[in-house]
Amino acid sequence: MRVNYILASLLSMFLMTSCKEEKKSEVVEEPKLNNIQVSLDLIIKKDDSLQIFYKDQAIPSFGEENSIIIPVKGSTQKQEVVFNLPEEITPTELRFDIGNKEGQDPVVINNFIMKYKDKFYSAKDSTMIYFAPNDQLIYDASSKTLTHKSMAGQPYDPFIYSTPILEKQVKNLFKK
Repeated sequence: MRVNYILASLLSMFLMTSCKEEKKSEVVEEPKLNNIQVSLDLIIKKDDSLQIFYKDQAIPSFGEENSIIIPVKGSTQKQEVVFNLPEEITPTELRFDIGNKEGQDPVVINNFIMKYKDKFYSAKDSTMIYFAPNDQLIYDASSKTLTHKSMAGQPYDPFIYSTPILEKQVKNLFKK
């Protein structure tokens, strides 16, 4: 009987020590972006969506197939909306549709950011140097506000589109 007790005790100790987990310390590196990430830091007060269209050397015109739509929850606080462009895209032109719901309050654009691998560009206080509004938006530089304007006989489609200065900035992201 005593032998059974000793064997059971030894077996229990063996199982307890063999199941002990070893803690491994792993260094996790942040992955580098292989695509361009485009962000808008803005205030949009009503629920809506933002859409980015992109063109590159192989894409001659803006189209739905070369766009990304992100729903945005309305808020009086600033928020960042991030668009991850496909890896193979090096944009020569961008276009942001600033909402698709009529009756949107004015939208404040605080910053435009582009990231690629370990490089980034921030256009804080100068976003609208890189973009121009279409005729359905009015831009007030002092408040950084885009106000929607309905146009009789035209479908609702307020957007900002890139100026040639943006293409130069994108090329700078790819310089080594």
